[in-house]
Amino acid sequence: MSTIWPRSKNAREERIDTPFGAPSDSYFTGDSRRRAGRVSFRGTPAGTASAPTEINYRANICGFKILGCDAILSASAVRQPEGRIRRRGHAVVPDQFVDRTRHRRDTFFGEGLVAHVVSGGPGLPGSLGRARGERPRLPAWRCIAGGTYVCMEGPQFSTRAESFLYRSWGADVIGMTNLTEARLAREAGDLLRERSRS
Repeated sequence: MSTIWPRSKNAREERIDTPFGAPSDSYFTGDSRRRAGRVSFRGTPAGTASAPTEINYRANICGFKILGCDAILSASAVRQPEGRIRRRGHAVVPDQFVDRTRHRRDTFFGEGLVAHVVSGGPGLPGSLGRARGERPRLPAWRCIAGGTYVCMEGPQFSTRAESFLYRSWGADVIGMTNLTEARLAREAGDLLRERSRS
């Protein structure tokens, strides 16, 4: 997960402790057109890496909230079943997700804290518009607004039968991380709003 503001001014490294453990890496913050931050979810400068299921998504998202982040743009490598997206180099901004994960901690709730979180539109309102606004910065890419992302557990890829199934569902891309990030980001936003009301 990272932002797309590579030329931030006054960039600085920040290490953050969270109630959910240590994030995957340091956060790098700075000023561009707006305040921006970055954290590597899959690996660290030391060269260590985590499988998708081993990533501490809760700590990563919590760290962004501690920094005051109010929106996250997450980028990940995906593959696609045969469908409307047929060439590499396309950037897809999904607006729907299918969850095929099984073994990861994917909620801030539980252990005495109970809530129901609306997930009909997993992205934040306006996220597609923001992504369209960034399209001029990516001249070599074709940006496709909207699509369905199947989030699989990993690290194994789909069987052929599963790929046929996802295609029949109308899936556009298949990946291993974005749904977990999107759900936790939504929960973190809801938690913040509830606290501000109390």
